[in-house]
Amino acid sequence: MYFNNEFISRIADEFVKKYDISILDWFKCSFAAFTLFQRDVSVNPEIRISKDINIPEKELLKYLRINSYSVEELRQHYLQVRKETEKEFHFLISYAFLEKPILLLPNGKYVSPLPSLIIRQLGHGLNELIRRIDKNGYHLGKAFQLYCSDVLNCLSADKQLYDEDYLQKLIKGEKCCDFLLCTNHENILIECKAVNFNVKVLTENGLKSSGLVTKVVEGISQIYETIEHIVSGKLKNINLDLNKPFVPIIVTLEEIPEANSDWYYNKIILGNDKAKKLKVMDKPNLIILRPIILSVNTLEKLISFMSSASVSCFDLYNEWSRLGYHFAGDWGIYLSQKIATEFAGRNIMLQFMGKEFNSFLQTLKVKSDLEESDFLLKMD
Repeated sequence: MYFNNEFISRIADEFVKKYDISILDWFKCSFAAFTLFQRDVSVNPEIRISKDINIPEKELLKYLRINSYSVEELRQHYLQVRKETEKEFHFLISYAFLEKPILLLPNGKYVSPLPSLIIRQLGHGLNELIRRIDKNGYHLGKAFQLYCSDVLNCLSADKQLYDEDYLQKLIKGEKCCDFLLCTNHENILIECKAVNFNVKVLTENGLKSSGLVTKVVEGISQIYETIEHIVSGKLKNINLDLNKPFVPIIVTLEEIPEANSDWYYNKIILGNDKAKKLKVMDKPNLIILRPIILSVNTLEKLISFMSSASVSCFDLYNEWSRLGYHFAGDWGIYLSQKIATEFAGRNIMLQFMGKEFNSFLQTLKVKSDLEESDFLLKMD
């Protein structure tokens, strides 16, 4: 999403100007920091990196400074969030190192209590930094939408993919979803929301009032409006079969815990203030599934599995529903298990992702073990 993306390219210089590190070096340093903290509990500021690996030491130090708390900063964070939260909910406060995964000790050494959070910070932290320089979230939103388009185009089944620009021409600029994907089995409506999961206190009220949930509700509303346009005949130029089920999908940057559970839909989605404005989809002649909420990583898995196993999203939804949420888990877990069973642990990747990953490894002067046969799905 961050490479060969015209919208990220437009703010790349501003990113360097603001943070004194490039987006490419952010990625390099994320992998370097993860490797260092996996190997040693603490890291000395006098870092020495092999000349065989193309990571400047000064850039790594910049990265560590951006992503670390001082001891006093961590103390203030701890006190402030507890001051703002009722005592009975203190056990629901999110882990402080989700925001910054590294701690700078008074002796100048760096420690990372959970190094895997550095990999999470690779995307989460980068998105947060971009958001600060991206007015109204325009460039990040468009970059995310463009990336989702690339993923959807990898679906190997017979399909027609219509984007927001095309749909808006037909409905004269009214609101609609980002993509309409028509397959032989279903009509999939997709709305992309470039938001991170930033809820600090995991209470019901905290989740309801979060900006992320509001964005998800707005996305569902846009999908429902698109269905209204379809029913009213405004999209009659599209060869769309109303007898096929409609599958609404909201795609977010990160996984939202419990996002597809009955509890989350009934309490959090429908409990959000803006949910009152959602149009009730009372269309007895149409099959409209309950909205599915996926992270972009889970969307990649969905497209991979639909293509490789020649299965429809509707069939997967029916199986997932039949198994039940508490048995199947959320969609990320469910699809991971399906892929693991189907491919017996084989490393599979959408082709454009595999090629970009190999190109990135080349910038590090690291040889990739991914072969062309690992890239199962190509974009049309």
